Amino acid sequence: MLDEQAMRHASQEMMKTFQAKMNPPLYQPYWMASIHRNTDNVHIHFATVEAINQRPIIERKDKFGNLVKQPKGRRPQKVIDQMKSVFTNTLINTSDLTKEISRNRDQVRANVFQHFEKQKENPDFQAMINQFMEHLPADRRNWNYKWLEKNDANGKALLDIITETLLKDDQDYRTYQKDVSDYQDTRQALYGISKRENKNYKVNKLKDIRRRNGNAVLKSLATLDKQANKMHKKISLKLKVNPEMYFQTLLNEVKTQKSSLGAGGRVAPARRNIQRKRNLYLFTLSKKELKN
Repeated sequence: MLDEQAMRHASQEMMKTFQAKMNPPLYQPYWMASIHRNTDNVHIHFATVEAINQRPIIERKDKFGNLVKQPKGRRPQKVIDQMKSVFTNTLINTSDLTKEISRNRDQVRANVFQHFEKQKENPDFQAMINQFMEHLPADRRNWNYKWLEKNDANGKALLDIITETLLKDDQDYRTYQKDVSDYQDTRQALYGISKRENKNYKVNKLKDIRRRNGNAVLKSLATLDKQANKMHKKISLKLKVNPEMYFQTLLNEVKTQKSSLGAGGRVAPARRNIQRKRNLYLFTLSKKELKN
């Protein structure tokens, strides 16, 4: 049974979007709609006018070939897409699902950091990182997914393999993929299959999460590289060591630095005693100079 009240409400919300998103916004618009049941698919026809026209005037030929002036009535595709989205979300209340998808996306990214920490001592994982590092520039400021997309497609593909390897048994990632697929099926049932690749919801969402996950791996690498280089941010360890042993050297450098610190990040006792003696010597020396 058709819920006409729900369709009316969704139509009203959609037309509010239509009014607001047009450039310039519609001026005191009047609109009417009619629900048609005369085909296999129930549909609605809309008609809209402004109290005072704000659309640009264009010239075009009428059906008799005469050149006439009239307001431009075509809506930009971007506005049409926004109207469809508002209508759908209002009608079937997909907001809860989209919020859940966003939460899962953020959780998956957080999981990448955890999996990276767990796998960094794995020899196979280390070999993958060493191979991948050959695709990164020396400047750590360019260690991001966007740079790889623009400059090194093979490096981007290898980074995608690394993130997929880290997430191969991740339940949150599986849930995210399933939710995205379910929402894609819902969209196709409502809109049909779009011929525009950039409107493929599932493709776009999977591209987005690959980018986020890739940047999580790159951030983990950059953090270790900075630590190994004693926080000299612009100097990459990859310029100093054998590429085939980069990641192993990176981890050893970080471990060496940590071993020189006591619990809680404090200087170890031996180093602390040396520093105290040096400070006492400098203090005594300065007092003698003052007396003289």
